[in-house]
Amino acid sequence: PLLARYPGNTILNAACTDISKDHTDEVHGDVFGYGLTIDPTTFTGKAVQKSSTNALHDGKIIDCPIARIEPGQVYQRVIDNQSGDHKVVDYRVPVIGGAVPLAYGKYKRLEVRFTNQVERSELLIPSAHFSPEELHQLGAFARAMGADFCELDVLRHTVDGRIYVVDLNKTPYGPPAGLSATQHWQAVQQLTVAVSQLAAAKRKPAEPNQP
Repeated sequence: PLLARYPGNTILNAACTDISKDHTDEVHGDVFGYGLTIDPTTFTGKAVQKSSTNALHDGKIIDCPIARIEPGQVYQRVIDNQSGDHKVVDYRVPVIGGAVPLAYGKYKRLEVRFTNQVERSELLIPSAHFSPEELHQLGAFARAMGADFCELDVLRHTVDGRIYVVDLNKTPYGPPAGLSATQHWQAVQQLTVAVSQLAAAKRKPAEPNQP
């Protein structure tokens, strides 16, 4: 509909039509070679149950196996992303045109790990926290999801060292709560440059003048 309404214009994320957790984990498996989803009727141990709909923040830890799968719910392995001091760290990773210009570390208390209750955030240099292969995979994941500009919620499992993308946000929020004023402004400047470069790359060349 947007492409029809704005002919001749580039619509960012036009191909990103499904950000459900089911689809997200399916694409994750294709790109990374592993995923989060478990069968809660046969799996034994702790698991995360949450809505397949994005941004509800309704995750809870349950004991498996369970008798039946609830409609509209997904069941995933528990990722141990503790950073010490009874805190967990979530990485919020903007991906713009397949590149990762910056990242954020969002620190929460363990007991509110599935909420947006952030105690503090940090602006991060991506290469200091992700390997070149992981950065390539994050870009490939965003492209496979059809996203030109998105923010990924990424957890690193302390048990196996792997990263797991738990959500793709196709309406980027920008710098998270908990950043210092200086880091907030630095992030905005870096995002502005990256989005400007994406827009320039997406812009169609002008038609040559006809004689």
